[in-house]
Order: sequence, then C-alpha cells, then structure tokens
Amino acid sequence: MVPPPSAPRPLLLRVITALGWCALGLSLVGLAGYGGYGHRYLELISHGRAQWFALSLGGVGLFVGVEVWRQRSHQGPTPTQALGTSLSLFCLGLNLTAIIPWYFPPAVPGGEAPALRCLMANVYGDNNQYDRLLDLVAATQPDVLVVVEFTPQWSRALEPLNPLFPHQQQVPRSDNFGLALYSRIPLDNLRVDSFGSPGLPTIVADLTWGDRPLSLYAVHPPPPVSPQGFALRNGMLAHWAETIPQNPQPVVMLGDWNLSPWSPYYGEFLAKTGLHNSSQGFGIQPTWPVAGVLPQKLQEQTGQGATPGFPPRPPWPWGQSLLQIPIDHGLISPGLRSVNFWRGPAIGSDHYPILVDLVWNNPTAQGPPPQASAQPQRLPPKGLKKTD
Repeated sequence: MVPPPSAPRPLLLRVITALGWCALGLSLVGLAGYGGYGHRYLELISHGRAQWFALSLGGVGLFVGVEVWRQRSHQGPTPTQALGTSLSLFCLGLNLTAIIPWYFPPAVPGGEAPALRCLMANVYGDNNQYDRLLDLVAATQPDVLVVVEFTPQWSRALEPLNPLFPHQQQVPRSDNFGLALYSRIPLDNLRVDSFGSPGLPTIVADLTWGDRPLSLYAVHPPPPVSPQGFALRNGMLAHWAETIPQNPQPVVMLGDWNLSPWSPYYGEFLAKTGLHNSSQGFGIQPTWPVAGVLPQKLQEQTGQGATPGFPPRPPWPWGQSLLQIPIDHGLISPGLRSVNFWRGPAIGSDHYPILVDLVWNNPTAQGPPPQASAQPQRLPPKGLKKTD
C-alpha cells in the first residue's frame, strides 16, 4: 500500500538523507583546498582530492536514492532534496576533473626503446628492515636508486650495493633529510646543493643515457606540518622553479616531495618548470602512509611498546588505505616519458617506494644504453602494484 503524501517518512529514509547531507558537507569542506595557496591548513585539505571525490560520489548516490524512493512513492522531490542533489553533483564534477587525467597518459610518440629504470624509496630513518630494500633492488635491478631519509645506519646496511652501483653520492644525516644517489651509469658534475639554515640537501648529477645527457635530482623537501616546514618546502620549490628552466638538459627529479598533485604549489611548480609526473596515465597510486606503520610509530613515540619485526596490521586496514595520498613522485622533462610506473611493496617504512621506466620521446634516434649488453632482460617486477 502506497502511503499518502502526508505520511511521515520512514526512519531509514531520514537516516539516508542525513548521511547525504553529511557527505555533502564534507565535500564542500574539500572545495576549500582549491584556495590552499598561501595557507598550509587549506593546502592540507587539497591533498585529499581522491577522498573528496569518493565523498561527493557517495553524496550523489544517497540523494539520488532518496529521490528514486520518493518517485516510487508518488512524492515529488522537496526543494532541499533538489538542492542537495545539485550541490553533490557540482562537487562530484569538480573533483572528477582532478581525478580523471591521471588515468590518461600524455600523447607522445610511441615505439620500443631501452628504458632507464629508476627506483626511489623513502626508507624511514628508524626502520631497520634493511633486507627489504636490498631484496627489492635485487628483484627490480634499477639503473638509478634514490634513498630518502638516509642515515649512517642505512649507509652501512646498503654497503652490499656498492659493487652494483659504483657511481654514487651519499649524504647521511641523523635527521629525516639524508639522501643517497646510487647509479650503475657514470655520473658527471656530481654535487650537493644545500638550502636554508638547516642545510637541506639536494643531490644533482648528470649522466648519459641512450647517447643523450640528462640531469638527475634527488630531493626531499620538508613536510608542511609546521609554519617553518611549510615555508622551507615552498622555498625549495621556488628555488627549483628558478633553476630548473636554466638547465639545458632534460631533468629527472626523484624523491619524497611532501606534496600531492592537487596542491596549488604542485601545479605552480609544473607550470614554471614544464615538468610532468611520470605516473601520468598509470592511475592514482598513493604512497603514504603505509597501513600499520603510523600506528606503530605512534606507539613508539608514546612509550606504549613496539612490536619487533614488521609493524602489525592495523584493525582498520581498509580505512587507512582510504586515507593514503600520493606524495612520492618522479617528475620528468617533456623530452622523456614513462613506459611503466609501479608502486612498490611495503619495506618497513611509512612510505611505499616507486619504480619508473623512462625512455626518450623519439626512441628511433636513441642509441643503446650504457652497459646494456651486461644487463639481463627485465620483466615487470613481481609483487609490485601496477595500474594501466
């Protein structure tokens, strides 16, 4: 029996409507991230663009579900219901424009060519699971390895890599800003640039790949969790935005950027440098935080005890995965393109490593890579996540 229009709505319908308004309210909060330039709290909101998209999608589904129920009950939509649906669709469309481009690669010339394989890992300085990174290097056989949060302990633990990577630059530090660059290929013009009063390092080197020169940058700007960190990170971005265009060679910048692709500072940096993200076209692959590691770090900091070995699985693995964001990137010049991009497995850090295979845009003019005959054919690494 169809209830008359004057009959009160069922409790379930009221709950669904309330959830729709909650999702819409949070989606509207997410729009504040578009005004994140100049304020670190607003910029932090911008990093969750994928999460705001999921919320707006949920809001649309809830409001549409209520409208369908009302139509089947011969009740028209109320003005507030129509407003909620319209606003949810607006938020959904706006967030969708920030998500879709990551699933479409740039239009560049195709062709087969030897790839320059780059592995970047923020290892987390207090992490002592050194074998996990060593095993990953053995499995992936990168030509270039960048290690972030490189400490004296990690320098000693990675000594087995020295014969594999005879060309390297290490900047071990006891804080979270040590860096290391390992390479199978000879490096030229190797230097360490320091920024600010903390002397935050950036490793810069040139190499020749496929008979062409390019410049490598190993970077780690600080997280914007404090006014000082916010200013330092943005200062480093501004410094690179001035110097990168002056480099006559193509550029590859690998590191933990503490910056998501939806930050206004990220967009400004790419606009000034002309670089693009090597993960473009391979989908959104969040790299931080690794499920289980942050709860473990909090236990250690609060004196609640640490579990030996790999950090325990949290009671909400699905929940924390929904909060992950991509902040580890490989930014490259237009002359280069990525043919593969993987998010690596957990290595005991709060970050996932990333692996990217790079080629020149016009591979027909490209010669064989250095020492190519000594390297076995490399297949897609087993156990790494790939999104095509």
